[in-house]
Amino acid sequence: MERNEQTGIYRKHYGYRSSSNYGKYHYTFNGLLDSIPARRYEDGNFIIRKDDLLMIEKFPDKNRSSYRT
Repeated sequence: MERNEQTGIYRKHYGYRSSSNYGKYHYTFNGLLDSIPARRYEDGNFIIRKDDLLMIEKFPDKNRSSYRT
């Protein structure tokens, strides 16, 4: 997978902050994990509630990625 595809998937998953006009304006874009209660750990690991698992399981199918439970 190309690096820009990886970055896009990461941003959809975790969200990101962008700035314009040499840092004068800042924009925050929420990701999937911002919409559900989750605890993030190192190396892309996170813990979610069992009720939210279905939402996470649908994400890799749309974005050519994988997951482990």
